[in-house]
Amino acid sequence: MRLSGRETDAQFAQQDLQRQLDAARSLANVQQTETAQALQAASQLPQFQGLQLQRLGALGDIGAQNQSLVQAQFNRQAQVNAAQNQANQQRINNLLAAIGSRGQALPGGTSTQTGPGRSPLAGGLGGALTGATLGSAFPASLASGLGGLAPLGLGGVGALVGGGLGLLGLI
Repeated sequence: MRLSGRETDAQFAQQDLQRQLDAARSLANVQQTETAQALQAASQLPQFQGLQLQRLGALGDIGAQNQSLVQAQFNRQAQVNAAQNQANQQRINNLLAAIGSRGQALPGGTSTQTGPGRSPLAGGLGGALTGATLGSAFPASLASGLGGLAPLGLGGVGALVGGGLGLLGLI
């Protein structure tokens, strides 16, 4: 009977060792699978980063296009303002030329003829018109910093400054 008890103990020990071996193999397989998955994820990281860089590049391109569009709109408005200023200046010059070509003095005044040159009156009127146009191109909220001149608005202040500079022959 002893022999059969020893055989039973040996069989139990062998079965226990077999279970431990199977458990170790299963654990090794799980670790190997986890390692393979981690390596696969790590190998895809450069591709993922490349996609992020492409996305950021596309966003940068969209921003540059938006900035170009806004700049084009500003440039167009500046061209329109410049054309209006030039047309207004030409009308004033035409009026002054028509008044001066009659050879008559204004009522109550004297007439003096000088050599060719710029008329201070034309310069003052042109400067006032230019200043008013440029001043009105800015938002009215900026006029609050003008102190006592705030009721005139930026167009009125621009007209005053432009007219003074035009009379002085500075613009």
